[in-house]
Amino acid sequence: MIMRSIYLAVAIVLTGAGCSIFKAEEENDLDAAMALWEDEGFVKYSMRYGYSGFPGALEATVHVEAGIVVAIEDVNAGDGTLSDSVLVAWNITVSNFESVEGLFGIIADGIKNGADFLEVTYDDSLGYPESIQIDTCSDCKDSGISYHVNDVVESQ
Repeated sequence: MIMRSIYLAVAIVLTGAGCSIFKAEEENDLDAAMALWEDEGFVKYSMRYGYSGFPGALEATVHVEAGIVVAIEDVNAGDGTLSDSVLVAWNITVSNFESVEGLFGIIADGIKNGADFLEVTYDDSLGYPESIQIDTCSDCKDSGISYHVNDVVESQ
């Protein structure tokens, strides 16, 4: 009983100190990727971003400043670039897209809330999520979402 209490006390101390020994592999991977991304220090950047899930798929070049999506261009829904009038009619705005920081939040929420399925690949040099597949309710219809990011470039 005493040894069990000692192990519990050590676990509490290590966890409280931020030690990653008790973190899941997904959390460690996320922490490492976020550290790489933060080390790059991109304040303004653009990226090619794709989203696929219910009710469909979108792809665009996304421009980000200080972690906030500020502009989108070359938006398409699979059949080619959408015109500005279609974007307005379909109510597609910057709020339909995520920044790298927003994607990190989606991953963290999936880990925290125990997503039924979560698979992430990170860019080896910059740390941003290249691919995220997440399903928060495998028993629910159309709950799976995929995100894809590439061509991340720092802007001036």
